[in-house]
Amino acid sequence: MRLKSLVFTLLTAVLTLGCATHPAPNVPPNTHVADPLISRTVALVMDVGEGQARPYCSGVWVSPNHILTAEHCLEESEVGDPAEYSIQRDVLDNGVERANMTRRPAHLVAKDAEHDLAMLRADFPPEHEFAFAGGLHDPYPGQFVQTMGHPRGLWYSYSSGEIAAVRKTDVGLDIFWIQSTAPISGGNSGCGLFDSDNRLIGIASRQFTRGQQLNFFVHEKYVAEFVGLHARYR
Repeated sequence: MRLKSLVFTLLTAVLTLGCATHPAPNVPPNTHVADPLISRTVALVMDVGEGQARPYCSGVWVSPNHILTAEHCLEESEVGDPAEYSIQRDVLDNGVERANMTRRPAHLVAKDAEHDLAMLRADFPPEHEFAFAGGLHDPYPGQFVQTMGHPRGLWYSYSSGEIAAVRKTDVGLDIFWIQSTAPISGGNSGCGLFDSDNRLIGIASRQFTRGQQLNFFVHEKYVAEFVGLHARYR
């Protein structure tokens, strides 16, 4: 009996170690998981008086000079109009909001109201990483996804979830959408939806508020086409 018990204990230990060294597919390690998304994300900001600004939408670097966001964030702007954005070090110092934040200039270079996409060109871009949006990765239900944005003005908030469905349904526009359980709120509009390898597969567009976790992102096929037309290193 003691021998059987020892064998069982050893087998259990081996199985446990095996599970520990082989994490579930599509789920990234927990170490600094948000860092790559922070460097790819900006805040579109607006003046709130007394020299202060607050985020009202999010955006994603898709080239060294170009920021992709949602068209409805700039629906009252015309191509050529100015905009302002900030990066994390402009607004946060060790997690505490700076008293005097930096606001950086950009201008609108393209809009696509049908697919809710807009492109800004940064006038003086800082060093940063940018998101690859040039290929199709065929998003699928159950796939791990993650976002970085500014919900309700809360700077640089990370969230994650899964793709609930890829569907063509009437959520305002008759195109394909990625439905995700990754939590988003007002202020997340324009933020990126990333897979476990930090590849850009969608842009936050809208949500159904008469329900829970009904969040919709522009499908990467439209993102890739728009980026290819308006942002490639120009």
